[in-house]
Amino acid sequence: MRKKISIGLLMILIILLISGCVFFRPDPDETAQVFLRGLENGQYEEIYQMLSSEAKARVKKDFFVNRYRETYEQLGKIELKLEMVRPADGQKWEIKDNRVEIPVKGKMLTWTVGEINMDQILHLVYEEKEWRIDWKSTNILPQLSDLSYSLAVTRLPAERGNIYDRNGEKLVGPGIIYRIGLVPGKMENWDEAINSLAKLLDMTPERIEQALQQKWVRPDLFVPLRSITKDEWLTKKDKFLAIPGVLASSYEGRVYFGPKSLAPTVGYLGEINQKELQDWATEGYELGDKVGRTGLEKKFEKFLAGKPGYMIRILDKEGKEQAMVKFTRSQKGNDLILTIDQRLQKISELAMGERSGVVIAMVPETGEILALGSFPGYDVNEFLLGKSSTHLSKILNDPAKPLVNRPIQGRYIPGSTFKPLTALAALEFYPEYDPEKKVEISEDTWRAEPGWGSYRVKRVSRPTGPVDLYGAMKWSDNIYFAQLAYRMGSEPLFKIAERVGFGQKIPFTLDVAYSTLASRKPITNTILLADTGYGQGQILMTPLHLAIIYSAIATDGKLRKPVLLSIEEKAKVWKDTIASSENLTLLQDVLKVTVQDETALAHTAYIPGLNLAGKTGTAQLSEGRVMGWFVCYYPASGPEFLLLVGIEDANNGSQEAIEVARQILMEYYQNNLDNKQESLNQ
Repeated sequence: MRKKISIGLLMILIILLISGCVFFRPDPDETAQVFLRGLENGQYEEIYQMLSSEAKARVKKDFFVNRYRETYEQLGKIELKLEMVRPADGQKWEIKDNRVEIPVKGKMLTWTVGEINMDQILHLVYEEKEWRIDWKSTNILPQLSDLSYSLAVTRLPAERGNIYDRNGEKLVGPGIIYRIGLVPGKMENWDEAINSLAKLLDMTPERIEQALQQKWVRPDLFVPLRSITKDEWLTKKDKFLAIPGVLASSYEGRVYFGPKSLAPTVGYLGEINQKELQDWATEGYELGDKVGRTGLEKKFEKFLAGKPGYMIRILDKEGKEQAMVKFTRSQKGNDLILTIDQRLQKISELAMGERSGVVIAMVPETGEILALGSFPGYDVNEFLLGKSSTHLSKILNDPAKPLVNRPIQGRYIPGSTFKPLTALAALEFYPEYDPEKKVEISEDTWRAEPGWGSYRVKRVSRPTGPVDLYGAMKWSDNIYFAQLAYRMGSEPLFKIAERVGFGQKIPFTLDVAYSTLASRKPITNTILLADTGYGQGQILMTPLHLAIIYSAIATDGKLRKPVLLSIEEKAKVWKDTIASSENLTLLQDVLKVTVQDETALAHTAYIPGLNLAGKTGTAQLSEGRVMGWFVCYYPASGPEFLLLVGIEDANNGSQEAIEVARQILMEYYQNNLDNKQESLNQ
């Protein structure tokens, strides 16, 4: 009897197993885990196969896959983490009617709004002997309670940071802009109005006509043509309003307030292109956004741009908000404060006038740049406010190269401003050299050897008689320095060049071109060697490099890192001592005499009370073209201020550079005296 009962029970168990009885149904954990990992990894096509028959009937595969991809792309998904919340120890899943609900804790990291809460319920159903996902739209996003709802991601643009000078004067930032346009129905003489307005806006009449012929244009509608600055509006206001049909509306936008000569340093903005958008999409950029194209605007794009805010909402078919997923405010970009003194920059601009060239002013002991003038400059607002492509093309292709930042990218022949380095090379590395020895140079031209043929080194007229280093420097005697280089050879020149950073990257906020002494080492061509001694030959230097070398000579012989941003460390040493203190003291005295001696070529720069020191230079650029230089500093001992002026195509060589420098020095020095007196009075 017992045997028959056992056989009966066994048969019942076999039948139950075959029928898939619930007692032997697997836990849903594994299915849920596989589905969640697939979601995390974006394997939407694969996990669609895990859906229940009901879910597949509700949503087709293509819709399922595309909805996930589009939604997560809109959200800016970076990473998704989902974990199911298991039952407490000793407890099992609550399964009812072959269905179970599994709580899921989740977070999605996005580049739009940071973290998004992805807590949800995962529904599973047991069918065809396995657990399947009874998928809901909330498994895409918890707030997406209906598949007919849509996701709306609204970007809230960030305000770009401003750029200021050392005194808090705004160089770039918000300003009033005027949008000029026409109302066709109010125009009286069509051709006359278009031609007059074209001249005022620097546009072609054809372009204005094209704007007026757009399909949306109506007689009573305002047709915008071009935006201009407040200053331009105030200057031309009466002329604009004298044309029937012209209207102007104002709005706030980014405006450049600084001098044109600083524009290559500050840089301009341009619309983001497709390649940049691919690289920067996760930074919140969109087509139509403007990004830094050159200068500081480009270098500090991410720093200045700020971070856009986002409003992520769920909308129904009528566009009504059903849920707010997340909202973040935009964050204004950071401000840049420069060491530039805008007042000094403007003084330099007035002194330079229409000339092409360079003006640099700096504090020798700290490396702070006070002025970085590139001439000619350009109007940044022409890029910011969208002048015609034809006009911008003229700027880009201008032979005067206004976009080139001459102080740091221009490579020039230094001429006689290099002579102090030739002297240092001899003092440091040529023991036979005696700076006090009088050298007899009777002729105004010199040839070292017959192999030079007809080539001669020439010098400017000076008092007759032998000269030592003092006399050679103050009268800028090319023959003295050519003979010195010829005698000592190129090795001392290369050694001093290495000490002062030739062929090396200058640590500066913006990229600086390399300075070079010669194309080959050593210099075997004796003509080239002699020419190098007085600053010609193959020497090419950036004005900034020349300025920091003179700053080192004027102080303690340390080359200091040039500083453009107020937050940078001041007086940071780039290259330690370029010469002995004894030789530096001698050279400082020589440069003082070079300006203050009444017979010196540079004495025209002398200003009583300034205790000025420095050196002139006239470099031969090409046949009939010269570069006029003057580098000076004051006071001669413990200098507070260094000024470099370089003029391309100088009509009067270095004397023209002196004229400009003198005007800058007198204006700046007098302003400083006035400011000090005002402070004392307060």
